[in-house]
Amino acid sequence: MAMPTLLHAAAALRPARLDDTDPASELLSQALPWLGPMCGLNQEARVQTLLHCLFAGAGNRLSFRYARVAQAETRPAGLILTCPAARAPGLALRTLWAAARANGWPGLPRLLGGLRAFSRMHVCQGDEFHIAAWAVLPEYRGLGIGGQLLRYAERRAAECRLNKVSLVVEQHNGHALEMLRGMDYREVAVTRAAHFAFYHLVKTLG
Repeated sequence: MAMPTLLHAAAALRPARLDDTDPASELLSQALPWLGPMCGLNQEARVQTLLHCLFAGAGNRLSFRYARVAQAETRPAGLILTCPAARAPGLALRTLWAAARANGWPGLPRLLGGLRAFSRMHVCQGDEFHIAAWAVLPEYRGLGIGGQLLRYAERRAAECRLNKVSLVVEQHNGHALEMLRGMDYREVAVTRAAHFAFYHLVKTLG
């Protein structure tokens, strides 16, 4: 694939739209690569269908209504989904319901078990502004887009009068962890779900 021509310019951040659903599903599958195995979805097509339905829906944790897109050239190159932590419990229940409707009955207990684990991983304090998903397409990494999305989340936290930003990252995702540590995010806990392990990272805003 040809390298993007956007070498140093910042991407344009904008609210996500319904017509972003296809590229957003691709970005979410990169942000949440463990979601399929955790939920018993062993086919990539089923994972994409689930993410597609959740992103296009309303009132769940992975809805386009909570997403910001980094538009680079003619396509979304990055994505971040955020909300105040106080809203997370209600959104978690709606996410379970939306996923059950999208997936149907086959494999439903395993799916709901995986999504409950996902919700437990994202338990955070009421004074936090939480990032549910954060991703940049591989061909656009190293251009500052990931940092740009994180700074957007930090601005939103300040607007909501919250002084902390939090997210969870798989322990073996060294690239993301290095970047987050460089932006003053610190590990405060380790969470385990199924056979996956995650760091819960928090940044206190000055």
